[in-house]
Amino acid sequence: MYDNRTLVKNIFTWLAGGTEPAGATITVTSPNGGEDWAAGSTHNVTWNYTGDPGAQVKIELLKGDAVDTVISSGAPVGTEGAGSYSWTIPKNQAPGGDYTVRVTSTSDSSCTDTSDGSFSITAPSNTVVGFDPSETTVYKNPIEDYSPEFVISVTINGLAGGQKILSFHDMIKFDPALLEAVKVEIPTGSLLEPVLFWDHQIDNQHGVIEFALARENVNYPGSGGLVYNITLRARGEGTTALNHLSPELRNDRNLPVQVGTSSCTVNVTSLVGDFNADGNIDSADKEVFSLSWKHKAGDTGWDEKVPGVPGTPYRQADIGPAAGAPPGLVVQPDGMVDFEDLSVFALMWNWNKGHINLDKNQLKLFEAAGLDHKRFLIPGK
Repeated sequence: MYDNRTLVKNIFTWLAGGTEPAGATITVTSPNGGEDWAAGSTHNVTWNYTGDPGAQVKIELLKGDAVDTVISSGAPVGTEGAGSYSWTIPKNQAPGGDYTVRVTSTSDSSCTDTSDGSFSITAPSNTVVGFDPSETTVYKNPIEDYSPEFVISVTINGLAGGQKILSFHDMIKFDPALLEAVKVEIPTGSLLEPVLFWDHQIDNQHGVIEFALARENVNYPGSGGLVYNITLRARGEGTTALNHLSPELRNDRNLPVQVGTSSCTVNVTSLVGDFNADGNIDSADKEVFSLSWKHKAGDTGWDEKVPGVPGTPYRQADIGPAAGAPPGLVVQPDGMVDFEDLSVFALMWNWNKGHINLDKNQLKLFEAAGLDHKRFLIPGK
């Protein structure tokens, strides 16, 4: 049955001596048989069309031969012969392997098509592509360009028992103003071993890491574990996150396995007196301080590292006087390493060892190195 617009056009064609035009057609292209889609996930229902099927289509979910759900009663038909509708499958959709989708013109019910084969709707996925750890603190010496390198692992957890895996593709986004990726490695014991081949790309300009892996076999790898490691370093201070951008696991039929994602929070900060940026004020830092003792601005090695001369640049130990309370001291360097700096270093040493306790109203100081620490803090602070 044609709508009025199509009927009028056909009448004029016939009156002009032409032949009856072919009717419009719709062809469902996805889902079209074999897909595994998890309840709660989002997918595109797609179709092609020829002729003029009208401005809108109705999209229905069929279970067997019966209509289960009207996905959309009036989706736009599309442009240039192709249409698409983003469908989020309800989380309470009953699992089953006999689903199809039917797309029908709302103005011509004879213009319709159904998936060529059945697809499956599975229970909501518990599989998560994430990071280990999910949060970390990285320490950076403010005078250094970068922090020490640190490792974040990419993990997959919650794979259903017996789930076969053929391949894995992942993209990770990070803030290039704060972080820089150094390398990507697959460690021995990776969840997706044995590996047939793998590759990766690092784009530090835009803050993107891309990773792809194909397995030698598709056997069930286990419920979860570490897949690959990313080595990074911090280039600025602040808080940022690593996020997965639509990771894709594929099963033995090369069809997507539905996954969720979790992120990793990275806190980049510094500690006054932590010269090697390991998060502790310890003997290694004390050694650096002792090597800087009595040096001042203008000395060789004050502003730059000198090859073979430990402790340089000496200005890293110019940490006094300072205002505030540990660990958030605000340093005002004065161009020399002397008793003011020793006092601040001793203050941070005691804080790090737990000898200084803070509450809302009071900072209790223990004497250290035989010095009165309070007189080396900036007056009025």
